[in-house]
Amino acid sequence: MKLQKTGNFEVTVSSHSSLNQSKGVISESELQNELESNILDELRNQNVTAVKRISIRKDGQLVSTKHLILTFNLPSIPKSVHIAYFNLSVRPYIPNPLRCYKFQRFGHTVQSCRSVDTCARCSLRGHDSKTCSSTPTCVNCKGYHPAYAKVCPRWKEKEIQSLKTTQNLSFAEARKIISDCTPKVGVSYSAATKKVMVSKYTQYESKPTENVTVQVVSEAIQTKSVSDSNNPGKTNSIRSFSK
Repeated sequence: MKLQKTGNFEVTVSSHSSLNQSKGVISESELQNELESNILDELRNQNVTAVKRISIRKDGQLVSTKHLILTFNLPSIPKSVHIAYFNLSVRPYIPNPLRCYKFQRFGHTVQSCRSVDTCARCSLRGHDSKTCSSTPTCVNCKGYHPAYAKVCPRWKEKEIQSLKTTQNLSFAEARKIISDCTPKVGVSYSAATKKVMVSKYTQYESKPTENVTVQVVSEAIQTKSVSDSNNPGKTNSIRSFSK
């Protein structure tokens, strides 16, 4: 990009911090006992920058699995990777919903939380869930389950992560689409399908269909795809600095 200045503002161009990398998962039982560093060394020439093994908690202990999360220095994951004599298919890595382990709410992490400690089991403040024996009450939906239970309706954050990953959207964009697809109390069908705001800059008219969710998501995704096709290379972010 040759533009260095616009008006009284200097312009610099840099690669986007997240949209130019992608994460995928491979699974192979014969690699279960192999060190992550050794696997990374074998995959560096295939644009892999990090390898992390997925662990699960079993009987109170963390147990390593055969599943590995690969970080690629690419906007999208490849179909497969080669390691030793294996040709392993790569599937999108869809992380679990982001839940604050301090406040127990979804959508942010403990590093950015300014709220007080809240029990993940009973939703009361001032104590830890490990020592709590009270009746489970979810702080998010008020249901009779802990905040970390997958039966919670707020697990819808998983849908946001899935859409974000598969369509290469930001978290805010994906959350907006899922929110627009969710029926709202007191809003008529005609009002819900009349106008859909995909972003603060572009407005799209949606035609009524039998499935409102499919219509909204497909239009938003199509818009993203058209935008990407006009600039198939790496995604850049522009930062302006006032003099």
